[in-house]
Amino acid sequence: MKMILSPAKNLRTFELPGAVTSLPVFETKTAELADVLKAMTEDDFKAAMRLSDQLAALNRERCAAFRFDTDGTPALLAYDGQQYKALAAETFTPGDWQYANAHLRILDALYGVLKPLDSVYPYRLEMKNKILKEQSLYAFWGDLLYREITKDGDLPVVNLASGEYGKAVEKHLKSPREMITCTFKVMKNGEPKTHSTQSKQARGLMAGWMIRNRAAEPETLRAFDEDGYQLDEALSSDRELVFVKNIPTEVNF
Repeated sequence: MKMILSPAKNLRTFELPGAVTSLPVFETKTAELADVLKAMTEDDFKAAMRLSDQLAALNRERCAAFRFDTDGTPALLAYDGQQYKALAAETFTPGDWQYANAHLRILDALYGVLKPLDSVYPYRLEMKNKILKEQSLYAFWGDLLYREITKDGDLPVVNLASGEYGKAVEKHLKSPREMITCTFKVMKNGEPKTHSTQSKQARGLMAGWMIRNRAAEPETLRAFDEDGYQLDEALSSDRELVFVKNIPTEVNF
């Protein structure tokens, strides 16, 4: 199985001693987008991405220095969002890294598809951002992400991505059976609800759990029980596994 994750808005530099990093697969396509970003002014960044003056200046500077080589940060350690904190790649063993690099892929607006050990540099770009004059980033990437994820026939794809990124692959599926989506809910006042931060953390926990347990078959996903989550059979289906955890009544979201 392959699992897919979304990127995070925040990126960092991080050194993994002994790591052998690789180049992302879509160098030409990434270079096209990088050239567009390098030509943008700070005002362009503010308008396209709704950034503050400070963030616009930072990302203009980052894009001006963008390069494509193996001296960057391994992708799985570069992203600094909730799901990546929960995944905790810093604690991986060499065996975990080997499994992750074979089975985990990060969907990305700039790079397309990333393996955990692909070299990346800080930037800011989301799939929903409109930086191209004649097409969306979904149209720019087309079915390339789907084809890259499924090229070796390692199916089904376990969808741990947000809706914004998951649909970049899902819309190109040849069959619904090519993907299993994992959804996470919290039980509050007797009702299962989706909570953004909790869902992000849970997707990271699930990815880390799959890696550490060397998950190889869809059936093994049903045993996920990190952070109090349990599979809800009634809410689940063949194509969607819904995990629910109880939240104390006094906890406010």
